[in-house]
Amino acid sequence: MRAPSFGGRIDPAKVIEQAEVPSYLPRRSTELDTKVVTLDRAPAVLLSHFQAAQALLRAGLTLTADTHARIADWYPAGVPETDIDQLKHRLTVRSGLRVVGGE
Repeated sequence: MRAPSFGGRIDPAKVIEQAEVPSYLPRRSTELDTKVVTLDRAPAVLLSHFQAAQALLRAGLTLTADTHARIADWYPAGVPETDIDQLKHRLTVRSGLRVVGGE
């Protein structure tokens, strides 16, 4: 068994043992008045035909003069930034239906 420090004259834990610990009462919660901001109401950024073509090139689409003409016909005022993926899909999917083996 260990002997007390300094022959028991000094108690190093005395400060900790005699410290007054405050007792905290739980506070009642209050409801916050928050405003919900939705991002879908923000106006879509309108890209010029050149900026839309750059975005389509970055997405891996090869553009031709005919492609540029179709984009200008479909979006005369400019292309909304949110429509780039839809436009890429529209340009890559073959248009028109063919009857195979029909009369």
